[in-house]
Amino acid sequence: MGGRLLKDKYAVVTGGCRGIGQAIVERLVREGARVCVLGRNKVFNETLQQLEKQGKVFFYQVDVANRVMLEEAFAWVNTEIGELDILVNNAGITMPGGLESLEEEQWDRVINVNLKGIFLCSQIAIRALKNKGGSIVNIASMSGIEPYAGMGAYSSSKAGVIMLTRQMALEWAQYNVRVNAVCPGIIRTPLNEYLLADPEIHAARSALIPMNRIGKPDEIAGVVAFLVSKEASYMTGQAVPVDGGLLGSIQSHIKGRPVSG
Repeated sequence: MGGRLLKDKYAVVTGGCRGIGQAIVERLVREGARVCVLGRNKVFNETLQQLEKQGKVFFYQVDVANRVMLEEAFAWVNTEIGELDILVNNAGITMPGGLESLEEEQWDRVINVNLKGIFLCSQIAIRALKNKGGSIVNIASMSGIEPYAGMGAYSSSKAGVIMLTRQMALEWAQYNVRVNAVCPGIIRTPLNEYLLADPEIHAARSALIPMNRIGKPDEIAGVVAFLVSKEASYMTGQAVPVDGGLLGSIQSHIKGRPVSG
């Protein structure tokens, strides 16, 4: 895959200014799409700035948990850029803290951005997508499949994203709109760079992964590009782990020799 799989397609990517979101935007453009980034703050790197000058990338400031702002944003996209074909719900936040001490406001903020935001964006986007078919990809997490101690709000929100993905896929298949989720594993991004820059932490986390390395944002972007393309035309309602084999390796971390029989 590579080149023009998404020629003449119009896409929205939430949270597309850095990390995985930025990589997704750049990959969709390389495949021929025009992309509008929705986010709270416009922080384009040099590549995105150049793509913006070329009329391939756009930005609209929103809070993804605010319906009024989203209604305005999607209306602008459909009239000023082109009727929507693709939605990638990538915007998300973390809020470390055990459930026993987590503040209600912290819980609400994570759920509002990570789960409600996807619901609102998708509910608004389906109005255009149902006219000609299309694709939605929601960025979940391996933490939505397996719990992550100290990240209860985040893990709960991402588990919700996976079920919401399946629900939307079931209800919107009648419109030829496919909905899938991607569940990244440990990916090196600006958010965790301060951790992974420590050689000991980097080595310890890499050792947990069967492929023995940390993933890159481009490796998530490639899967997203596949899922929104015609190459995945019979695929919907799936949550795809992209984790170097981490989720399937839990047994290998149990100390002691394997027991047969």
